[in-house]
Amino acid sequence: MDQSEITGPAIVTRGLTKRFGKITAVSDLSLEVARGEIFGFLGLNGAGKTTTIRMLLDLLRPDSGEAFILGHHCRLQGIQARALVGYLPGEMGLYGDLSGQQLLDLFAGLGAREVRRDYQAQLLERLELPVSDLHRKLRTYSTGMKRKLGLIQAFQSDAPLLILDEPTEGPGSPDAGIILSTSVRSAKPRLHYLHVFARAFRG
Repeated sequence: MDQSEITGPAIVTRGLTKRFGKITAVSDLSLEVARGEIFGFLGLNGAGKTTTIRMLLDLLRPDSGEAFILGHHCRLQGIQARALVGYLPGEMGLYGDLSGQQLLDLFAGLGAREVRRDYQAQLLERLELPVSDLHRKLRTYSTGMKRKLGLIQAFQSDAPLLILDEPTEGPGSPDAGIILSTSVRSAKPRLHYLHVFARAFRG
């Protein structure tokens, strides 16, 4: 996607509401995240954080309201919006029979942005995941290793917007300092496009 197609704030929601039966998960949420902002999305379990993220990615449809990612309507222009996002879900489903490298290649092939091997190698070093571990089956990975691999797949496309859902959750996961420093280093050539949208960073 050409940079000229990227417009507007990083994230905008207007009156975003989502109900599951009688339960209101998100109620009339309006917010704006500016370009270049590192935004922490905090709240108790069940507060609607992940539901909001899923509506931004058009994985869930709101009952009312609308949302935009870098000028693209999250529902009406969902493909274009998602092409601008590097995403780490709170719970990442993995194919246990794949190796770590195969998973990274799978996500690279599904995305619209080219993945550079040299940048991928830098991420492995920063997040302290040995290259040798990429040849192992994912079923042998610890919780921390899976989280590191998930972060690498989110970062590797060098997307303008990062959405990270509880990136430090689980034993052995990278701490907040490593994740934030990786974000800043990754964005130096394009700092005005750096964003981290997360539930919480836990040191």
